[in-house]
Amino acid sequence: MKVRHEPARTHKISFSRKMLRLPKSIKFISLLMLIYYLGWGLVDPFLTIYFKEKLISYTNLSIVFAVFPLFSIAWFLLLGTMLDKFSKKGIINLTLLCYLPISLIILSLTKFSHFIFYRLYHSFVASSLWVSAESYVREHSFNKNRKEAFGFFDSIWGLALVIGPFLGGILISVLGYSLFYAVSIFSVLALIVSFFLPDNRKFKFVNPIKFINFKKEFLNFKENKPLIKVTIFRSLVAFSTAAVYMLLPLFLKETGANFFEIGVIISLFYLPVILESYFSTQDSKKMVIFGLTFGSLLFLLMFFVKNTYLLFFISILLGISFSSLIPNIQGRITKCISKDVICEMSSVVSSIKNSALVAGILLGGLISDFAGLRYIFLLSFAVFFILLLIILLSKKDVFNLTEE
Repeated sequence: MKVRHEPARTHKISFSRKMLRLPKSIKFISLLMLIYYLGWGLVDPFLTIYFKEKLISYTNLSIVFAVFPLFSIAWFLLLGTMLDKFSKKGIINLTLLCYLPISLIILSLTKFSHFIFYRLYHSFVASSLWVSAESYVREHSFNKNRKEAFGFFDSIWGLALVIGPFLGGILISVLGYSLFYAVSIFSVLALIVSFFLPDNRKFKFVNPIKFINFKKEFLNFKENKPLIKVTIFRSLVAFSTAAVYMLLPLFLKETGANFFEIGVIISLFYLPVILESYFSTQDSKKMVIFGLTFGSLLFLLMFFVKNTYLLFFISILLGISFSSLIPNIQGRITKCISKDVICEMSSVVSSIKNSALVAGILLGGLISDFAGLRYIFLLSFAVFFILLLIILLSKKDVFNLTEE
């Protein structure tokens, strides 16, 4: 007698084994980033609202938010060749130390210029941390588990985006904006954990100027045609979703949601992030097509929806479409990068993606001021739908998404 469900059971066991076989270092960096990002998870849904109260217009808000990815471009390129010479663990230690005063800085912001200087500081610290962390994952992942490593990494630290907003929605009604102190508190905890991070290199002083070579970075990138293809795709996805991440809490507030409801909806939006480890074990191109198909449909639906409770369900589905895209794109990027230039190429890729983020954020702010918040979803729908058509109708692998 045949067991009808054996294929599904076998697939589930295979998925579990892939996750268990990941190196200890991958699991450790994932846990560290979970602790660090839990502080941001608590405050992120309300930070946009706090900024909007101070800055008044969506255009001013978008300029302040665009400063972060804009100046991160310079930091990424500066860090690129340097970080390949340094211990990733050492850079992570130092950047977490720089996070300690961040809560006091946020709560002291009053003028537009203050917000700009804060975002400059934050862009330097966050760029250093995330480039180091992602490069650490790429450096410690094996050839056959690149996608799984990033899927696991994103799933674990992504828990902070699920737990944080829900708890934040409860706590902010009691603590008010004093909740923002959570960022510094969890940065301290992450700093303590970071000292125990496994590492292959010893930290040593290296003259950074000696290794800054922007021309070499872009020449190496230019020669890597497969990496260029997938980077273009990653950047277009970033462009179409940048304003959504920034303005979603404000859109929910506009529909009548209170702080607790905003926290719950944002938590549901990020809930599928924990599925990224599963999506990372699937065929890259199929997952990308799935993500673009449902993402475009949901963006279109978001434009018309005015009911807060219906947004609960749409948020989960939209989060699933995003989560099916990201680990597979990251896995393809890692596949295209040689291990001896991980930071260098990661920095170029990140700088190009951040250029797209800047454009998406600024355009989103302008659209929101002149047409309304809802119209950012139409922009996202258009980009997702066009990308989907290109992939489905083209005979060639335009964006280098096919598994080798």
